[in-house]
Amino acid sequence: GQYTPISVEDLIACIAQHPDMYLMTDFKWDNSFGSSNHDVETIMNAITDTIQTYQHLGLYEQIIIQVYSEENYRYIADNYPYTNYVYTLYNYAYPIYEEIAATCLKYNIPVVTMSKERATTEHVEIFDKWNIQVFSHTVNDLEEAGQQIEHGVKGIYTDWILPSEMEQINE
Repeated sequence: GQYTPISVEDLIACIAQHPDMYLMTDFKWDNSFGSSNHDVETIMNAITDTIQTYQHLGLYEQIIIQVYSEENYRYIADNYPYTNYVYTLYNYAYPIYEEIAATCLKYNIPVVTMSKERATTEHVEIFDKWNIQVFSHTVNDLEEAGQQIEHGVKGIYTDWILPSEMEQINE
């Protein structure tokens, strides 16, 4: 009872009214977590169709597509007009960071996201040398957020930390 569901139409209307607002998808592909590719396609089509009614191509840039593999990226890029991507690593048991960086460079994916445990200085530096930003998740403690920033992480996923609190870290 704490949150209110929102329709795709209302969500896109909100994004259209706030050009500084972004929506990051968190789709689960290939039946992971109980959803199917058909479910993802249905949602992607609804978002895309709703944006098209606005006839404002800039809205596509306010949608950040989280991809889980090169194949996943190729499917979205081949079928939809989105340009902002984040490559997430939580489906990788043993990621080879250099290969993931190469994939990001190949497709101009500017951000990789990984668990806070994986976001070590060593791993962040692999992406940093190619100007790929690293975001970590899920960080709900301000001190831990500061440690992530010290490791070179450029952004965090959080449930509770406010932007004003994050500004304290940089002071």
